[in-house]
Amino acid sequence: MRVDCPRCGRPVPGADIDLASKLAVCRPCGEVVALPAGDALALLAPAAPHGAMALSRGAMYRPIDLRWRDERGGDGGWRATVVPSRLPALFFVPFTLVWDAFVAFMGWGLLSGGVSWVALLSLAPFAAGGLLVTYAALCALLNRTTVTVTRDAFEFARRPIRQLGDVREATANIASFEAAQVTGGAPNGFAGGGYVALRWGVRVLTRDRRSIPLRFGFGDRSHAEFAAARMMEMLDDVKSGDAPYRG
Repeated sequence: MRVDCPRCGRPVPGADIDLASKLAVCRPCGEVVALPAGDALALLAPAAPHGAMALSRGAMYRPIDLRWRDERGGDGGWRATVVPSRLPALFFVPFTLVWDAFVAFMGWGLLSGGVSWVALLSLAPFAAGGLLVTYAALCALLNRTTVTVTRDAFEFARRPIRQLGDVREATANIASFEAAQVTGGAPNGFAGGGYVALRWGVRVLTRDRRSIPLRFGFGDRSHAEFAAARMMEMLDDVKSGDAPYRG
């Protein structure tokens, strides 16, 4: 017996079928499919030799350039910390210093020249731009991503400077995670004649048919795939009490 998606008609792979919750996820279209009840479920889950699941989990490898660390919490949940690449800060910090110095110099020059407040208001767009680039520089330099999974809730946040994109979702409502490209661009990284840096994140697929982006900002697809697989293990762990791979 196989499970076909009622929306797009594609067969759902066995890896995307959750027998415990009697739900399956069609990744191409995001449809959450209810599995048939009764003995038909037995046909979807042929018996596996003892230890097969542990072997499958042990085969997951973390990319060596991914700064990911997770640990078990005292409440039985998991907490993962991801330190992003600081390379963007090499651009943002010098640019921010130059921009802010320019705005300060121009403001001081206007004030010392005795100009009107109307003239000073002409600097407002530059000052607002300075605040934005300063914020971006501090985020690139200081922030790290934390993922917390407990029996009650899943949380995603970037701190110590608050950024948009925080996520909090009931653990019981999460069906799966999948790697996803979060910024545009052609497959070769070029669009409109200019280079476009491809960024990758993870989507949370929920049982009420929502797709929630997690903005990790990975530069490599393998990082996003590892994060999605590891968070799925953490989710399974808090539900079953199993203790899979620890990175």
